Amino acid sequence: MTKRDAKDEKKAPKLRFKGFTDDWEHGHLGDIVKIVMGQSPSSINYTDNLEDHILVQGNADLENGHVVPRVWTKQVTKTADKDDIILSVRAPVGDVGITNYPIVIGRGVAAIKGNKFIYQLLDKMNQDSFWRKYSTGSTFESINSNDLKKAEIFHPNEPEQEKIGKLFQSLDHAIYLHEEKQEQLEQLKKALLQKMFADKTGYPEIRFKGFNGSWKIIKLGKILKIYNEKNKTKFGKEDVLAVSDEFGCVNQIKFHGRSFAGDDLSKYKIVDSNDIIYTKSPLKEKPYGIIKIVGDETGIVSPLYIVNKAREGISPHYIYSYFDIPFRTNYYLAPLVRKGAKNTMNISNEEWLSGNIPVPITYNEQHKIGKFFQILDHTITFHAQKLEYLKQLKRALLQQMFI
Repeated sequence: MTKRDAKDEKKAPKLRFKGFTDDWEHGHLGDIVKIVMGQSPSSINYTDNLEDHILVQGNADLENGHVVPRVWTKQVTKTADKDDIILSVRAPVGDVGITNYPIVIGRGVAAIKGNKFIYQLLDKMNQDSFWRKYSTGSTFESINSNDLKKAEIFHPNEPEQEKIGKLFQSLDHAIYLHEEKQEQLEQLKKALLQKMFADKTGYPEIRFKGFNGSWKIIKLGKILKIYNEKNKTKFGKEDVLAVSDEFGCVNQIKFHGRSFAGDDLSKYKIVDSNDIIYTKSPLKEKPYGIIKIVGDETGIVSPLYIVNKAREGISPHYIYSYFDIPFRTNYYLAPLVRKGAKNTMNISNEEWLSGNIPVPITYNEQHKIGKFFQILDHTITFHAQKLEYLKQLKRALLQQMFI
């Protein structure tokens, strides 16, 4: 690929494949593609019969760049063919996807007969909020047939369109594969979190070889101890950690872009790697608070957090893995927490440690379970980071390779 000179900002993109030097043509979308606006069938003809016609009505029927069948209809109004581009024309306007089968299209979408270049161009227009100007001042965001057909675009000759389309098709495929892998790993983790811990029988459904015997029911205070070392002057605002349900213990400034701590950090609590933290911040899935483990990044946390260390002979990663699923966190905390005004969580240190959880009788089994989920989490994080990198790369290339 080559970068062009900045002599004419409107006739060619900043980044091009070698061998292409012609200016891009300026025109209207309706001049180079066929556009079919949708028309909704009567709702009395909607079905869930897979033998009927797939109905695409709007954004809800598009997922990861493809049509996902959700509703079927007996009535045929306007249609789209396999491989057509489907564009959402009613709030939210601009989302695009490819249909892998013939469909009926409702009034919330339009079908566009275009190649892979046109699909990526429409994706870029959506990212750039191109369609927003057509609905400014309206109470309901939408675009009409004339808006679509008169949309001004720049496009190259067909050979260059084909190369650009193939590049982004490969990039989209890589993004899809990482999304699929991440989803599979997350589903695997969810299933194993339910099956690798002892149930009421005292035995887990799935167990590593070499371990037998029932698990013990142990009070949390027998395996964790409260740790209350105050900060004094050791750490500053750049060392304040926060707890995120999705990302765990994170540096507040790196994660949020700023520190929310006051000037006096003397009452903040020092945390080390592998400490267990309970924060009383309620979430929808975890209304009694969050339980997380501190990773490699140590520092200080809010005085409102309860900081714990695993006692000798106990794996902290086992404890964290046990609570790393909403229903077990909620089951443990619900009898112990008293909700106050404005949904505040009232629970003392002693009450926090007073509940019971099942624990393998040997440290080796605890460690093996904790290590297994630690590795699984790292693998999920790797795919999430790779996925985010690919998405950022695509966003950057869309800006560089299109006008």
